Amino acid sequence: MASIFQRMFKVGQSQAHSAMDKFEDPIKMTEQGIRD
Repeated sequence: MASIFQRMFKVGQSQAHSAMDKFEDPIKMTEQGIRD
């Protein structure tokens, strides 16, 4: 039973990380554009 929750948690974590990457990329790009 616990392994199911662990797996779901890991999947949720990886999805959250990929979502954060998608949000961070445009921010980094705009920061670089401002610097240049």
